[in-house]
Amino acid sequence: MSETATTAAMRVTPGGVSGIKRLFIVFAVGFLAATGAAANSFLLCYMAAMLLLLPAVSFLMGRRAVRGIRVTRTAPESVWTGDAVEITLSVQGGSGMLYPLLRVRDELPTALQPDGDLEAQVTAGADGARATYSALVRRRGVHRFDRAVAMASDPLGVVDFHLSLPAETLIVAYPRPEPIQWLSLPGAERYGAVDMARATARGAGVDPDGARPYEPGDPLRRMHWRATARTGVLNVKEFEEARSLSALLVLDCWSGVPGGEAEDGPFEVMVRAAASLASMWLASGAAVGLACGLELGPAFGVARGSAHLLAQLDALAHAAPKDPRRLADALPAVAGLTHPGVTLVALTADPSPDLVRTCTQLASAGVGLQMIYATTGAALAAAPAAWLGSVTEAPPLVVSSGPGLPLQLQGVGGVLRAA
Repeated sequence: MSETATTAAMRVTPGGVSGIKRLFIVFAVGFLAATGAAANSFLLCYMAAMLLLLPAVSFLMGRRAVRGIRVTRTAPESVWTGDAVEITLSVQGGSGMLYPLLRVRDELPTALQPDGDLEAQVTAGADGARATYSALVRRRGVHRFDRAVAMASDPLGVVDFHLSLPAETLIVAYPRPEPIQWLSLPGAERYGAVDMARATARGAGVDPDGARPYEPGDPLRRMHWRATARTGVLNVKEFEEARSLSALLVLDCWSGVPGGEAEDGPFEVMVRAAASLASMWLASGAAVGLACGLELGPAFGVARGSAHLLAQLDALAHAAPKDPRRLADALPAVAGLTHPGVTLVALTADPSPDLVRTCTQLASAGVGLQMIYATTGAALAAAPAAWLGSVTEAPPLVVSSGPGLPLQLQGVGGVLRAA
């Protein structure tokens, strides 16, 4: 849980109906004073003085209600995009007797949508005074809370006191993996990508795959006696060996990527697709790595397991289009750090001719490569067909989505390459 607490200066504003209340007090004081003077009544003059003193006492009470207040915000450190989170503002200091006059209001980041009113009455209990509200996380990323406001009205409601509290709290919103079509990668027959991907190998597997002639060195326990009797030649059992897919997702984080700052732009589609593919492959037992441009952190290593998935989702939550280099320049550098047999899956929204040349060079060097072009269009027509058709060495896929739409992974020309 993340907690922050600070103090700040006070601001005074008129109350909601302060004008009517002030007018009533002035009228009542004047009426009592005039009547007391006319009737020569000391009691009426004393009542006028007490009534005149009442706003001052009320003002001091309201001011004291927020003086010395400290607010601590408690919120989850990490959440899933689309979740509703509960945030608590705890109050310490000040005068506990005046907490009934106190309210708190939070100032949310733009990516969080309040569920109801952000202004809440402070309630005191055995575990302290606090106010709780909930908010919906609409977008992945690192969301920063900057300020909270403690407010109190004087008992007469003539003025309101605001104590602005700079309170920095961070919430990391992971992109939520979505269902997406299974992607069969280049090199699957060689390195494995079938179901969990299988490639025929001799000896080490557990699933029978027919018989083959005996070769010196084959263990006798693998003799296939039925085939030997039928053919008159020594035969041994052949087996399949399962090999896991190894892939490295490379996210185009170039600062000039089209729609990089848009809330539902192509960059966000790339992030959603990377999270979904990584989750799907890791759930099937594959080994997956992630590179956000040239930023190589804990998620870069091609590995397995749920802990590695969380590292990748955290990297995607922090991902932003801020890399000065285009993917065409960054991709060879990343490819040089990978092991043989690892397929590069490059996600981009930048139809650059240089990227076509880079793909051709990497494919000629024997690097397994799959290009995925991201678009916000609901159909393939939104993608630049001429550019997509020119990437012949690694025929690209198109991943598309839009506000409220699921991810769609399609092949160029309407041919689905995702099984």
